[in-house]
Amino acid sequence: MVKAYVFIKCKANNLPDVKERLEKIPQVIECVRLVNDYDFVVTVETTNSKFLRPIVTSQIRTIPEVIETMTIICV
Repeated sequence: MVKAYVFIKCKANNLPDVKERLEKIPQVIECVRLVNDYDFVVTVETTNSKFLRPIVTSQIRTIPEVIETMTIICV
């Protein structure tokens, strides 16, 4: 099992909708709103590290309000 934290920066509009969309991603275990440089941190778990990149690039970054991500992989 691979666990990662993805920090997400968004446009200032409609953050509740973004949170709802993030929580619908099956590999997202937890989604927490932040009050800092990033708006959310999500905990992602996958069976293999090769599945992590598509989750970030094809599911998280394609949300229109998402403008930046930073991924931290747990070891």
